Amino acid sequence: MTNKKPNKENKDIFLNNLSIYSSIIKEINVPGCFLDPKGTFLLSNPDCDGLFGMKKGGLMGKNLKEFVSPRVFKKVKEWIKEKNTLSEFEISKENGNNKTLHVISSPKYNKKNKEGKYIGSLILLEDITAEKNFGLKLKEQIDGFEKELVFKNNLLSSLLHKTPDHIYFKDKKSRFVQVSRAFVERLGVENVKKVIGKTDLDFFTKPHAEQAYREEQE
Repeated sequence: MTNKKPNKENKDIFLNNLSIYSSIIKEINVPGCFLDPKGTFLLSNPDCDGLFGMKKGGLMGKNLKEFVSPRVFKKVKEWIKEKNTLSEFEISKENGNNKTLHVISSPKYNKKNKEGKYIGSLILLEDITAEKNFGLKLKEQIDGFEKELVFKNNLLSSLLHKTPDHIYFKDKKSRFVQVSRAFVERLGVENVKKVIGKTDLDFFTKPHAEQAYREEQE
């Protein structure tokens, strides 16, 4: 005859632990839940329900895979088994109103140490959608500025190459940073690279170069 006492004991331990986690989740002021090893919501507080677009108690019995992509679901199941993991994932919705969440996980076992059976993870969540969107918009703006800068630089380089005028730009130390092709030819050097980073002292007499330097610094 099979002895079912160990199974009942494990079940009692599990229910007792779940009761403790339920109290914790209800008392915290952030979205919290408890996911079993299969990703099913066994517990959740109202803040967590709302985060996933559900009414109070609506997450109970639902599975995380209903809210995320298969790839994300697989990753999250791996994350939540790690002690005090801080990661992020995206909730995918049919209406396109996706959310990016930070997740902090604390895996739980039916005994005090990891020798016990893994029964799920206590999860704390934070909606970071606004911060994520701000970061993306900022990156788009920076990319746009960089593209505009490259375009203007290419336009200026083309102008400096074709103009017959003697044009040059210098930095605060009076070093050449950009010059026209005509100016390079006037200096009698092979190419632009021979001029960039140099000063008048490299091409003109010392009295002329020192006078030009003083005027530029003024």
